Amino acid sequence: MPYFIQGVLYVRRKLEQNGLSRRSFLGTAAASGAGIAGAGLLGLAGCSKDGEQAAANASGADPVAKAQGESKPGQLSSEVGPGELDQYYGFLSGGQSGEMRLIGLPSMRELMRIPVFNMDSATGWGRTNESLKVLNGNITEETRKFLKDGGLRCYPNGDLHHPHLSFTDQTYDGRYAYANDKANNRVCRVRLDVMKADKIIDIPNDSGIHGLRPQRYPKTGYVFANGEHITLSAV
Repeated sequence: MPYFIQGVLYVRRKLEQNGLSRRSFLGTAAASGAGIAGAGLLGLAGCSKDGEQAAANASGADPVAKAQGESKPGQLSSEVGPGELDQYYGFLSGGQSGEMRLIGLPSMRELMRIPVFNMDSATGWGRTNESLKVLNGNITEETRKFLKDGGLRCYPNGDLHHPHLSFTDQTYDGRYAYANDKANNRVCRVRLDVMKADKIIDIPNDSGIHGLRPQRYPKTGYVFANGEHITLSAV
């Protein structure tokens, strides 16, 4: 049995043994993480009766009681009420949909789908002149010929993986998000001020791009793409 599944079953068994619900456990972990040093240890301590008391002492209140409804919405749980904002954004890969997906944390609500390597009727992405300039502005002549021979205006599909944000001095700077297209060997750049892709480039000397490593210092100027397959070149 995989270690991850074993770990999940172990945690579930410990919760049941100590009479804690999943909601209470997550509330305990959230209370421990709200500005307390050593949050991970205190959160895991919620699996035991002693752990409940330790977390309560550290936070100044009973986290289990708070998790059961005494806390304000969004404070110790994933609940974010109407008109309230999430504290963080999460950028997720859309896989074969070709999209980048934006969610709120801790609510986990899907806030937006950013079309990148796909065609999107709602926004016209892949059909408008503006989007076609982005999709076809940095492709190789071989790709251009392939699309022309197939009667295609652009690639109709993509497999978006591994979004990464840009850095300045090793800290996220909120300028761009980058992701790769595993299906057609491309890398995209998404502007985070408008949540739109503004650059997509072909990578001609790689195969099966799967994962990126952006430069962190002094700021992101290079993005290194991982090739999943060996590429042989004729000399």
